Amino acid sequence: MGYSSDYLEQLAITNDWYKYLSNDTDLRKLNIEEKDDFENYLFDIPIKKKKPDLGEGLVYGHELEMYLNEITYPSNKYDNFDQFPIKYRAIAVDLINAEKYVFKEGPLSVALRSSMSLPTILIPKKYKGKLLVDGGVVDNFGVDVALENGADIIIGSNVGRMNMKENELTSMHKLFWLITMFGSKQNYDIYKDSVDVLIEPPVLDLGTRFDKAREIMDIGYETAQQHKGELLEIKKKLEKFPSKHSQKMIFNKNMVFPIKEIEINGIKNREYKNSVRKYLIKKLGKRVSHSMIKNEIDELYGSGEFAYITYYLDKYDDANYKLVLQCKQLPLNTLLVGVHYSDQVDFGLIAGMTSRNYILPKSKFKFKARISKFPAIDQTFTKYFLDQFKIGIRQSFKYTNDNIFIYNDQRKLTSYRRNFVVPGISFLALQSNYFEFELGYNYYYSKYNDDFSYTFEDIRKANLQKHNVFIAYYLNGLDDNHFATTGNLFKVKMNFNFFPKLTTEVEEQELSETFPNYFSMCFRWENYFQLVEDWVWENGVCGHYTGTDRLPFIFKDRTVGGMFPDNDFQSSFWGLPDNYLITANKFVAKSGLRYKMQENIYLKLLFNMAVTDSWKVYYGTGLSASFVTPLGPLSAGIAVSPEYKLPVFHLRFGLFR
Repeated sequence: MGYSSDYLEQLAITNDWYKYLSNDTDLRKLNIEEKDDFENYLFDIPIKKKKPDLGEGLVYGHELEMYLNEITYPSNKYDNFDQFPIKYRAIAVDLINAEKYVFKEGPLSVALRSSMSLPTILIPKKYKGKLLVDGGVVDNFGVDVALENGADIIIGSNVGRMNMKENELTSMHKLFWLITMFGSKQNYDIYKDSVDVLIEPPVLDLGTRFDKAREIMDIGYETAQQHKGELLEIKKKLEKFPSKHSQKMIFNKNMVFPIKEIEINGIKNREYKNSVRKYLIKKLGKRVSHSMIKNEIDELYGSGEFAYITYYLDKYDDANYKLVLQCKQLPLNTLLVGVHYSDQVDFGLIAGMTSRNYILPKSKFKFKARISKFPAIDQTFTKYFLDQFKIGIRQSFKYTNDNIFIYNDQRKLTSYRRNFVVPGISFLALQSNYFEFELGYNYYYSKYNDDFSYTFEDIRKANLQKHNVFIAYYLNGLDDNHFATTGNLFKVKMNFNFFPKLTTEVEEQELSETFPNYFSMCFRWENYFQLVEDWVWENGVCGHYTGTDRLPFIFKDRTVGGMFPDNDFQSSFWGLPDNYLITANKFVAKSGLRYKMQENIYLKLLFNMAVTDSWKVYYGTGLSASFVTPLGPLSAGIAVSPEYKLPVFHLRFGLFR
């Protein structure tokens, strides 16, 4: 391609290959409605024809294909691979015809993607009626292809051993490698003696350890040093023939190509396909660059309706190109399964489902439940009226059951169980992947059980009812749901509360009282900034304001305390137990540093302060450790505060948002 070896080395070391070879994506690409549920579940199981649809592989490769398109985009100016600075061939296998397929022309990104589609891991690549997978299944040592194309000198590199003894088969990775490479072994045995130099670095044990890229390259360098004499002899021979190729990077990633036609594959609904085509024609114009195409694909992918969207350029005529979009829409229904544990709700199972365009066109139904000692339900149904800048209506229902302890200094006096039931309806506008406006109505019904005797004499039961009209603005520009490295999160909600009514039971008599209407407002802001590699500085503030002081204790439904909040009414405060402070007004600020020790392991040191109704100021600090598992993030921490004096320990596993 014309990239220098130093540049390729940097690509190997600095890129996040775990993201490219997974279904992970940058959170900023997703529609704001999709962000809260992204990567929160153990399994997202697509349902097709009432049965689980396990698909053609574990990884769809959306991010990988977009990256390959980026680094190879300028190669579209060549008619075939012989015109490259260095001739190139890629080997794949066509599953439909059961034969080897050698790429000599066409989109380079497609050739690369096809030749690395390891069966059952990365889904096969569809291209012009073919279903292509990694050519290593039949030919992982393409000496025959090099000879067919006139190679005079061949340097062979074999990074996977074809023969192993019984005591060496110590891992599933090695077994899978041997099974996959059965077809290649015969080809290797035939042609290994046809190469001028054979280099076989012992890197199979490292497998796909992309965090070991430097170590793998060092092993390759040391192995090549063992053949230094042979390589120097080849160099002397080549010096007699002047090179015809430049060694400089020759590609301009911002170059544009003229587009004559747009073809879209993988969208079944004809009306939707035509609307997407018209949208792309309007947005892209007649000359396109990779960044232009990527921006529009990100908009479509962010809707959450697609497993992947990618593209390639195909020749239309001598002067123009055809833009081909390849899409895979997710099934209408998806089952959600996860687990959850926290200090407040104990262990629970999370189960739910998502249905898209099933009840009505351009709609989404979502239901999820926490099955535990303290259950919870979250259900929404959203109907959109526009494809791109979405205007819609949303129906919602929330139920939360939690346990609130009441403290006096460091002593637990009592506890009460709080049940929230909140049905609602709202109008919303999603103007981009980053922010959303919402205007709505909620009916709040809160039921409180157990003993309130320390505050209300002989009150055993109480319930609160109110009507709420709200205006809300949400912004989410974070790059990750759990461990963001950059971006901002901002939420503000203004509430107009009408007809608040409190009903209590005193000595088996029911008493009711209606209070004046009141205004309240809550907000939350978080910022993440990457200082240097592996170090992130995070800051944040949150608060709640109630525009009256004439409400009784039970209206103080906002709490402060704990590391890992389980509901929207609780604000985290490191150094105090969960829900230690019960208040109607609060302001909490935090600042901390997070360090990535290694892949999926994080340490965080944080300082925070809080101000509540009585204008008393609280301070606290703590240290947490988190490990990202397939079941969700596992986090544990310890924190202290002068106001509580005793250290507080916290543990959380999984999430229920």
